[in-house]
Amino acid sequence: MKRQLLAEVQSICPPGVTIMNVRQGEPLGLGHSILCARPAIGDNPFVVVLRTL
Repeated sequence: MKRQLLAEVQSICPPGVTIMNVRQGEPLGLGHSILCARPAIGDNPFVVVLRTL
């Protein structure tokens, strides 16, 4: 499932776009997950892809 999602995201991204995965230590909500990614994101634009089951 994860590899399929990654392949789908990569297929629509323009060349030069970096895709990375950042994990939360524990599930504390969407806002918290974005804060966990802040060191990797910095002040750069970003997209959140939510996986639904």
